[in-house]
Amino acid sequence: MKSLLGVGRLLAVAAVALGLHAAPVRASPASDSLLNADRALAARSREIGFVAAYRQAMAPDARKLDSGVPTAVGAEAISALMAKYPPDLRIDWTPEEAVVADSGELGYTWGHFIATNHDASGKLVTAYGRYLDVWRKQPDGAWRWIADIGTGDPAPKPQNPTPALPVPTDEQVLVQIEKDFAEAQITKDPQAIDAVAAKMAEGFYSFNPTTGTRATKAQLVAAIRSPDYRMVRANFPPFFIRIFGSTAIVQGTNTSTDFAKGQTADHAYAWFDVFEKHDGRWQWIFSQSSRVDEKTTDKLVCRSDLCTMNQPGFSLP
Repeated sequence: MKSLLGVGRLLAVAAVALGLHAAPVRASPASDSLLNADRALAARSREIGFVAAYRQAMAPDARKLDSGVPTAVGAEAISALMAKYPPDLRIDWTPEEAVVADSGELGYTWGHFIATNHDASGKLVTAYGRYLDVWRKQPDGAWRWIADIGTGDPAPKPQNPTPALPVPTDEQVLVQIEKDFAEAQITKDPQAIDAVAAKMAEGFYSFNPTTGTRATKAQLVAAIRSPDYRMVRANFPPFFIRIFGSTAIVQGTNTSTDFAKGQTADHAYAWFDVFEKHDGRWQWIFSQSSRVDEKTTDKLVCRSDLCTMNQPGFSLP
C-alpha cells in the first residue's frame, strides 16, 4: 500500500481496464458491498496487524507493487515481501470510493492511509499517502484484492494535524484476543478462526486437567472448526490480567451453552492463558481450561510429541 506510483493515473487505467466510464459514479449495492469489504479489512488490520489482515484478504494470484522492489506476484511472493516490513508496522486507512464493473466481478477502491513504525533508533516514523486496490469477487460472494498500489503524500500541515488514533493498552489487546477466541467458537467463521490461530505461537498447546487432554495448536484449531462442536452463547465475568515484562497471564471463569455430539448443555469453566510479547505483538503460548464441576485426573490423553514427559521426576524424603 506504499509504492510511489501515481494513484490519479492508475485510477484512470483501472477504469479503462474494468470497462468503467468517466461519468460520475453513483452508489449501488455492488459498490456498497465492495466499500464495506475494504472498511472491514481496515478494521481487521487494526485488530490483528496489517500484514496478517492483508494476507488473509488477498487472492492467490494477487500482485503487490511496492516502490523500489520488483512486483510481487502470487500469495507466496507477497507474503515474503511483507515479511520484510517493520515488525511493528501499523497502517490505518479510510476508503473514499468503491467502483464496480457492470459484470459485478471486478472493482477498485481508493482512499487515504497513515503508516507508522519505529526506526532502528526507536523514533516513531509516520508516512501519509493514497492507495488503489483492485478487487475480484469470489465464487462464495466474498471480495479479495488482486492488486495493491499506493503513493506517498506530504504530511498534513501543522495547523490541521491528523488526530492520532488511540493505541490500545496491553490489557485491552489481551482482552480482545480472549473475546475473539470465544466469538470464533460461536460464529465458526473461517477467517475469524484463522485470525485467532495467527495469534497462537507455533509451539502453543492447551491442557484440560479434568480430562487429561493435552492438545497442539493444530489440534485445538481443528476442534474449533469441527461441525460437531459449537459454542452457542457465553458469559465472561470480570477477569484478572498480570503482566511480567514480556509475559502475561490472563485468568478467569466463564459460563457457556455448548453444542457437542448432537446435544446442547450448559457448563461453567475456570481457565488461565499465558502470552508472550514478541516483536511488539502478543502471542498466545499456553491455555489451561477445565469444567468447575468435574474432578481433575492424573491420566494423560494426547496424540503428538506432547505425550512425552521431557524432564525427569524426583522424590523427597
